[in-house]
Amino acid sequence: MLTMGYPVEVIRDEGVFRVVFPDFDATETFGETRVQAMESAVDLLETMISARIADDRDLPSPSPIHRRTVIRPSSMTTLKAAVYQAMRLEGITRTELARRLGWKWSQVSRLIDPRHPSRLNQLESALEALGRRVVVTVDAA
Repeated sequence: MLTMGYPVEVIRDEGVFRVVFPDFDATETFGETRVQAMESAVDLLETMISARIADDRDLPSPSPIHRRTVIRPSSMTTLKAAVYQAMRLEGITRTELARRLGWKWSQVSRLIDPRHPSRLNQLESALEALGRRVVVTVDAA
């Protein structure tokens, strides 16, 4: 099971709200209001995940929450990260996943790129080829 909720520290600092991601090398963003800061934090999280995937780096595991605010990426980014992490855990290259799916290498690269649109059925196929399956749950906010 993949958990992509990353705890953040929200700090009121000189008239702005500062949001810090301790799991991503103390990366931070700001907003004039708490709502703006949270929206910026989601954008920053998606950017950090994209950068890690583009650089072929591991995604950090979320640290324990301990009553902190949690920021989650979009469902699509979470699924793309799941494919990427499964590939890394299994030692499967993009070339090998492409071979398993009967796709081109470039299709797999686009599939795991959070900035590139993908279809749910493509992500499900890739996860199946990696011995995973998608299970959707909806929790109360």
